[in-house]
Amino acid sequence: MSSNSELARSHRHLNVHPLERLISIGIGACMMQSGLQRSGVGGALRLLAGGALAYRGLRGHCPLYEAYDIDTRSGHSTEMSREWQSIEASVLVSRPPNELYRTWRDFTRMPSLLSHVEKVEILDDQRSRWTVIGPMNARLDLVSRVDDDQQDRRIAWRSTPQASVETEGAVEFLPEGAGATRVKVHLSYRPPGGSIGRVVGRIFGPDAQRRLEEDLSRFKHRLDMEGDGQAAHPGTGGSPTGSRSTAGQSAFGPSGPSPNKAG
Repeated sequence: MSSNSELARSHRHLNVHPLERLISIGIGACMMQSGLQRSGVGGALRLLAGGALAYRGLRGHCPLYEAYDIDTRSGHSTEMSREWQSIEASVLVSRPPNELYRTWRDFTRMPSLLSHVEKVEILDDQRSRWTVIGPMNARLDLVSRVDDDQQDRRIAWRSTPQASVETEGAVEFLPEGAGATRVKVHLSYRPPGGSIGRVVGRIFGPDAQRRLEEDLSRFKHRLDMEGDGQAAHPGTGGSPTGSRSTAGQSAFGPSGPSPNKAG
């Protein structure tokens, strides 16, 4: 019974294409042979690298692929990869809802709010183009449309029908006590299959929940440090484009009711 369990677990961890496994074994064997024929540090390094490649091929599992949710096996897919994935986090901030609403409603500030947002370009009153980034320099351009805008209460957005990736997002401003507001962010996406789906998996990967919580925590800390409510005011006459270089360096990247769900 335990052997069957081990076999099933081993199969689930396979994430390297059969041809890629053969290539890894072949290159690994050549590097090991070359390492045995050399002396010194150079030979040892070749031996170690070759052994690692050969082991990767024999095992059919790559830890780096696993870290970024990559699976190169031919035809491999899971139902979960095509279902909606959601994350949610909140933070209590010592600011009134109207100040926080103004900050998040200025989409060009998103790169200073959400760490996976690199740039936001305003297209018109309802639509904006988001450039989101992830591990290994994975990048994706998404166009979103404001879906719900309740002043000082809630902002929601979703991807346009033409978008390559379906996304949704919302931020709510819930009053809690005198002068305090709970900022609640909800982000969802439904990745497509193929190479685009793998890019989306890297950007909105397993650590997306942690990153969103850290972004909100930094946002709260920034407001606490700056005081006087200055950080909560987006200003007037802003540029139609916001990027991490122009909107600040907070790990919060561009946030707000933009076409992209931040998650």
